[in-house]
Amino acid sequence: MWNVTDSQMVVFSDESRFVLGTDDKRVRVWRLPDLSMVACSPNLSPVEHVWDQLKRHMPSCHSVHDLELAVQDLWAHLPQDNIRCLINSMPDRVVACIAAGGGPTCH
Repeated sequence: MWNVTDSQMVVFSDESRFVLGTDDKRVRVWRLPDLSMVACSPNLSPVEHVWDQLKRHMPSCHSVHDLELAVQDLWAHLPQDNIRCLINSMPDRVVACIAAGGGPTCH
């Protein structure tokens, strides 16, 4: 029964992966659209979307120092309206998750 004001009082945290250079040595599997797998437990944390926004603008870095400076700069310039919208969407996210029985949602 939380509202937007309740959600604004929460500190959201997350771990995120950044790679120096261009090859992270991860194996990726591509699936046809009709065979795609959807996560069974949606992540309700808005910080996931904030990190996604940051990563989309991340330049290629070849040192930890460059990576640190890039993350700090991008973080400082993230539009606050985007973050506010994500936090304000929390009540709708929770309702959608409950309605989906804990399964995938449009969020």
